[in-house]
Amino acid sequence: MFIKKPENHYRVVIVGSGPAGLSLAQRLSRNGHSGILVVESGQLEYDQKQNHLGQIEAQGDLPSSYFQQHSPRLFGGASALWGGFCAVLEERNFSEGLWPFPYTEVSRYYADAATILELPDSAWQKRIVPIDNSDDIVYRPFYLSPPVRFGEKFLPLASESESFSVLTGHTITRVNVDDGRVRNLNIADQDGHEIQVSADFCVLAAGGIQNARLLQLSNLGGQHCGKHFIDHPHIYGYGKIMVNKAIVNASRQTSGRRVDALQLSDAFCIRHKIPSISVMLNDGRDDRGLADAGDGMLQLNVDILGEMASGGSNRIYLSANHDDWLKQAYTAIDFQFDYRSALKKAWLLFGEALLRSGLGRVSSYSDDYSLTGGGHMIGTTRMGRSLADSVVDVDCKVHGTEDLYVSGSSVFPSGGSVNPTFTLVALAVRLAEHLSTRLKT
Repeated sequence: MFIKKPENHYRVVIVGSGPAGLSLAQRLSRNGHSGILVVESGQLEYDQKQNHLGQIEAQGDLPSSYFQQHSPRLFGGASALWGGFCAVLEERNFSEGLWPFPYTEVSRYYADAATILELPDSAWQKRIVPIDNSDDIVYRPFYLSPPVRFGEKFLPLASESESFSVLTGHTITRVNVDDGRVRNLNIADQDGHEIQVSADFCVLAAGGIQNARLLQLSNLGGQHCGKHFIDHPHIYGYGKIMVNKAIVNASRQTSGRRVDALQLSDAFCIRHKIPSISVMLNDGRDDRGLADAGDGMLQLNVDILGEMASGGSNRIYLSANHDDWLKQAYTAIDFQFDYRSALKKAWLLFGEALLRSGLGRVSSYSDDYSLTGGGHMIGTTRMGRSLADSVVDVDCKVHGTEDLYVSGSSVFPSGGSVNPTFTLVALAVRLAEHLSTRLKT
């Protein structure tokens, strides 16, 4: 139910009502748990005053407005802007040790995530399709959620549920931790009045920027908090390729609305020590994809979704400037793609592999292009094995705490060359199962 004023104590407090926060709340509720509070800084509709709290001062390749646009404060979070693109993270991210657990640990939650995102079974069963006569290139479908707007999808449940409450128009300003345990959280209303609420467990699910900022405001998270920030470079209209019917045959093994794409295989990327690129072949505006292409060669315009290396110098930190009414530091961001040389190498190897396979060939490309991002805020509270390399552990629990967790793409140690929503929802379901076990003890 939606409430105006919180109680003094909850079993679980979830900060943020985007895909991660609402997926977590829904799953905990379904598992029979109650006493859950979801705190959302925004309102049911866009509220200018509340969104002013998300002011960002950026320098580098992307303007401040870019980061603010992709970090809205409202019920449903960034799903209000989401295009619906979903793909399973490439397995090599796990086999190369970038993540602190194997691929199987997240893959078993993709089916549940597909249900939440209203995707076909192919979305997790046919994450890639091998192509005849090629070990170096695979068919990679990007499945399209309707897209699910979490604020709309979960509004009836949030309004009627007796197991979890939603508090909108209230902002968590600090998480107070003593001896490794969350003592309480400071919550400010729209007039700037603060109250404190305690919880057995707290989960930050406020997005890749605000998760890091809130930890920094609370002097938590260690030296890696806010660092290792990555997005996905997007290059639209990068070039043209010729492909033959083998691609059509691969696409016919899938179902549902999708965007057809080609990728260099995991083994190829590992062998050549390169980041992958997703070569997008169509815009997915109908159900046919490439299946109606016939038997001849096709010339296709392609867009590129690239992969940034993890562990770079991009970072989020607290600005010297403060907001007008909560008197808290704004977010400052340093961000550079540093991607052009990586793209050139990956594209050259992709073209050679395409020609070698007999699948087709690159017919044109341009060095005169613009880089933009996908609004994917990844890596700022990365997962790892200790404070020496990360912010949260394998269970997404903040190092050095017993009951403070983080959910969302901010925990990703790497981003691959696929959109993050499918994986972040799968990890939210995984976290719900972990918390369900702890709530029973």
